[in-house]
Amino acid sequence: MNSPQIERVGSTFRVEWIDLQIAVDFRYVRSQRFGPGAEVAWFLKTPSGASLLHEGYLFLLNDKERARVASVLNLRLDSIDWEPLVQQATALVTREFRKGSPTVVLRADRSAIAKPRTLIHPFIYENMPFVFFGHPGCGKSLLGLLLALLATGARFDYPLPFQGSDSIPVLYLDWEGTAPDQSYRLSQFAQRLEVPQQEKIFYRRCASPLAVEAGSIQKSIMDTGAKLVIIDSLGLAAGGDLNASQSAQEFFATLRTLDCASIILAHNAKNADSSKPSTIYGSTFHGALARGIAEVRALKGASGNGFDIEIIHRKSNISRLQPSIGLKFEFDDEAGISVSSCDIRSLQHSSTPRVRDKILAVLQKDGPGLLPNAIAEQSDCIPSTIRNELRRLVKEGLLKQTDDERYLLLDSD
Repeated sequence: MNSPQIERVGSTFRVEWIDLQIAVDFRYVRSQRFGPGAEVAWFLKTPSGASLLHEGYLFLLNDKERARVASVLNLRLDSIDWEPLVQQATALVTREFRKGSPTVVLRADRSAIAKPRTLIHPFIYENMPFVFFGHPGCGKSLLGLLLALLATGARFDYPLPFQGSDSIPVLYLDWEGTAPDQSYRLSQFAQRLEVPQQEKIFYRRCASPLAVEAGSIQKSIMDTGAKLVIIDSLGLAAGGDLNASQSAQEFFATLRTLDCASIILAHNAKNADSSKPSTIYGSTFHGALARGIAEVRALKGASGNGFDIEIIHRKSNISRLQPSIGLKFEFDDEAGISVSSCDIRSLQHSSTPRVRDKILAVLQKDGPGLLPNAIAEQSDCIPSTIRNELRRLVKEGLLKQTDDERYLLLDSD
């Protein structure tokens, strides 16, 4: 019997004896009162696939439980001496689980240290999280699928500002769409490919926050060999109160256990002041913990069968900020989806109206004499933002405030 191979992604481990065609998965490994415990599944691997031999919960250092598992496995397949395999696997996983990540020496010798590797030029780096954020409907999911294609080695029959540097498996984690919907979009892209897509984009429908599904997602990464995950989108993947720092910290801590690069699609902060750069919706930790950020904005000027977007590089912990990128998406039932570069200087942003414009529109339509909360509700704005802007409009002489704290246009009766 040869020594087994061991693989780890977060709290999921796989031990495999190649010569025996036996593998065992340890999922959700956790420290317990009586030592580490885990969900354990044993498999017989054959050319036709893996056959489950036994599955259950196991305290890894409990001799009686290990003997029981060996006995059960012997009933399923008596041609193998199971006791040393169970002992070997549980000892290996316990040691790796307790060891954690290795301590290494940081060196200042530039000739001996490679630069961070780019998976998709110019933004996506190996093992780093990158966030694309923007208003709903600005094309973030289409952009995510486009980048997934490029990461797997696909090439279009025209130049693009993005370029995959390798051919790697991608895992698309979807909290919003469905597999048929995303497959259809991919098929539309595929009609314009010069180098065909390899079957390296794996899809998983998600319903619970990333921290809850982490164990099974870690196994999916192990099974597929994914080097890049795409999270669509941050709001549901993070779960909880997005404005609370705990939600953001838990999300990025869990993301780190996946041990691969990530593209995170997110929404922007509601009614951000148009005079300031937009930000990711929720806690500032979403931006602070990402290694790179880009804002996606819809642009005016697109035809009826497509739209244009601008991608503005907002943050990088690895490189300098890149120039803004313009992309044009065009749709045709027969020719599929085409993507091309566009000149962003000749187009205007199709941004949402400023808060003050929304206030004035509501008062013209539904005024006079509205309370701040009523204006906030009808304009779909945050009440505190509305109150601040109302005070500015009063000072500028555009509005007046009544004794009962209602607001109306200055020329209203």
